[in-house]
Amino acid sequence: MTGFDRTARVRAADPARTPSDSDAARIEAADHRGMNEGMRVLSYLIAGPLCYGGLGWLGDRFFQTGFLVPVGVLVGTALSIVLIIRRYARSDS
Repeated sequence: MTGFDRTARVRAADPARTPSDSDAARIEAADHRGMNEGMRVLSYLIAGPLCYGGLGWLGDRFFQTGFLVPVGVLVGTALSIVLIIRRYARSDS
């Protein structure tokens, strides 16, 4: 639904009241809140394995091993998921 449709609904509900710029900004912010949260979750899921995989790669280069990259990627993924759950978990009580 576009901003124009919402403006028409507001005017139809109360013809004496016209939406101001602050109303439009509030509606626009509400529209993008879900997108912003989704992008934040996606960035956590990308950054965690990438950063910890990079640390694993550095550890492999330093210690002359070959198993720290997959361990780093798995640890980064697990920590990203834990961070997402802790940040967005809702308690029902």
